[in-house]
Amino acid sequence: MNEWKEDDELMPKKRLFYSCLILGAAIVVIIFLVNQRLAVEAVQISPDSIRQYVDETGTVKSKQSQTVYLENSGRISSLEVDEGNRVQRGDLLLTINPVDLQMMELSVKQAGITYQSALQDWEKAQNLFETGAISKTDFNNLEAAYKRATASLQSANLELEKERKGLVVRAPLDGVILQRNIEINQVVTSGTAAFIIGNTQNLEVDADILADDVVKIHPGNQVEISGQATGGPVLRGVVTKVASMAENIVSSLGVNQKRATVTIDFTGDKGLLKPGYDIDVRIFTQTKSKVLTVPASAVFDYQGKNWVFIIQRGRTQLRQIEKGIENDDKMEVVAGLTAGDWILIKPDNTIKERIKVRVVK
Repeated sequence: MNEWKEDDELMPKKRLFYSCLILGAAIVVIIFLVNQRLAVEAVQISPDSIRQYVDETGTVKSKQSQTVYLENSGRISSLEVDEGNRVQRGDLLLTINPVDLQMMELSVKQAGITYQSALQDWEKAQNLFETGAISKTDFNNLEAAYKRATASLQSANLELEKERKGLVVRAPLDGVILQRNIEINQVVTSGTAAFIIGNTQNLEVDADILADDVVKIHPGNQVEISGQATGGPVLRGVVTKVASMAENIVSSLGVNQKRATVTIDFTGDKGLLKPGYDIDVRIFTQTKSKVLTVPASAVFDYQGKNWVFIIQRGRTQLRQIEKGIENDDKMEVVAGLTAGDWILIKPDNTIKERIKVRVVK
């Protein structure tokens, strides 16, 4: 009986002990949670340099190129060169079997007969006119007929000479056959663009830039040229010309865009590039030194303004900024921050103001 009585007396004490123990543990957990800091990535900003640029795709072309047009109609009877062949000025490119050469030869022959007849009539008329056998009017008519026959014969001979000259097409300059547009035995017409010949050593790049970006570009801007076609290294160039007007160009996605052509010259090695190759160009439009910059990922838009999260006394705080030039990686800050501020690098939707944070590397 005494033992039961002692147990009854101890029970309230045990309950109090365990209650205090649980309460203490809860207080510890609450204190821990209250003081728990969210781990974030942050960077302390300091004066830096930044380069603004425009990225686009360009096409390599020859500075010295010429399209060879055919002067005659007919059938291609021989074709002496192919794309990639090197030629010198005067080299034979092709020959043409004209469809109307015989007709022109007949025209010359007929014009010659008419000329001889008119010449004889005019020579006789001179003697007859001197003796008064024919009138002044008849003499003038025969003289005019002779002059017309002379002009017709000269014209027919010139056309025949031109036709025969066009039977053989030769290279107008030294270079490489960049493009061939005709085939052997093909029937062609006068004015057909048969070849494009160019100098593969004297190269430049044309890039069609969006109108919104081209206003930032000026002759003298430095350029980086890259891509698989370069053979590996990044090549260097400089903007030499910006088109004075933009044109409507339909993109590969079918979007109508306003673009202007920017011409770029190489300032060093051209690598393995050839005319017609597509490459990537990065045109540097502005460079600034000793300015404050923040990672591009740190800036977000809210109600049409630019904001970042800074860390002050271990807590997050919103800060509105004014940005200057920018690129894919970072932005210049011209107002709103000072050197030494800590900035969250990649704030997400879970970040709010006044959150306790700790910086992790």
